[in-house]
Amino acid sequence: MFAILRTKRIKNSQKFSQMCQHNLRDRTEKEKNIDVSKSHKNEILIDEFDLQSSKEFGRGYAKKLTESYDKLEIKQRKDAVQAMEFVLTASPEFFEKATQKEQKDWVNHQILFAKKEFGKNLKFAVLHLDESTTHIHLAISTEETKVQKFKNRYGICEKKVISLNAKRFNRDYLKDLHTRYAEHNKKFGLRRGVENSEADHTDLKTHRKDVSAASAADYTKEVNKQINKEFGGKNLLGLP
Repeated sequence: MFAILRTKRIKNSQKFSQMCQHNLRDRTEKEKNIDVSKSHKNEILIDEFDLQSSKEFGRGYAKKLTESYDKLEIKQRKDAVQAMEFVLTASPEFFEKATQKEQKDWVNHQILFAKKEFGKNLKFAVLHLDESTTHIHLAISTEETKVQKFKNRYGICEKKVISLNAKRFNRDYLKDLHTRYAEHNKKFGLRRGVENSEADHTDLKTHRKDVSAASAADYTKEVNKQINKEFGGKNLLGLP
């Protein structure tokens, strides 16, 4: 059984709103993969943006994000990645066999991992129990603080500058993150997929038959459609 971690970049406020609508179950009546009779079982684990209080669909979520960045006096470039979304899950067989206590332990363990990896940039986490496979969505802010040195008449001075920067979430970082994630989940008998595998990813339902596809790096448009049905987003990337 595998520890599965996937990610995508949230490139603008519209995409951020779409992510929030799915994660908070706003306007999800057309998402056939969601069993609305179980949606009350979902649990918001972290909400630093206070997204739950937004009464305005679409714009309201983006406004929460903008307000948070404005408080930090961040100059937001139009091409800056607004956030990163991560999905944490495991092979369906794990959840089928795990006791309620073991599943709760799994949830707590994933949040420990997220806090350790992302620190103050971890802004949102929600547990979804109303889809075919249990999973957690994370929203990670992309602000980065750097210290700039400059000279003036008083000598060498330092100034903290905060900007949005997602470049650090590059391929090498994500590969290492996937390895650390699998190591973190060894206690549950979960392991990493084959590194640098060239096998095509499948959706989590098909994953029951072919778990080795969990670590694939290459995707076809059709496979992306299937993954999007499972997680309700676009351009969802699997980590190698």
